[in-house]
Amino acid sequence: MPHDKDQAPPAARRVLVVDDHAPSAEMVAEILTLEGYEVRIAHSAGQAIEVALQFHPCVAILDIGLPDEDGFEVARNIKARDELQPIRLIALSGYGQSQYPQSARSRLRALPGEAGRSG
Repeated sequence: MPHDKDQAPPAARRVLVVDDHAPSAEMVAEILTLEGYEVRIAHSAGQAIEVALQFHPCVAILDIGLPDEDGFEVARNIKARDELQPIRLIALSGYGQSQYPQSARSRLRALPGEAGRSG
């Protein structure tokens, strides 16, 4: 159900989108915003951590192919910070290899606090 735009979104509706490809990040952010989510965008690993610490999102959508540090390392850094918990991480990639989605799921599940989660 779309969010009432006259009210501030609750913390549970905060999403951080991390992607070095600005048009992709903006497209994802626009879709989420239209659905009532409060969204912030970061275009690098360093910026992702900085924005996360200020914004305290409940979800981070991470491009795994960032130029300065891969998204899995960003995920590890986010999960290592108690002040950002609980947070749900979603891997996003433009890579086309068929084995990559399963590899990404396995790597994210191996992070602290992710064991046993499905999907």
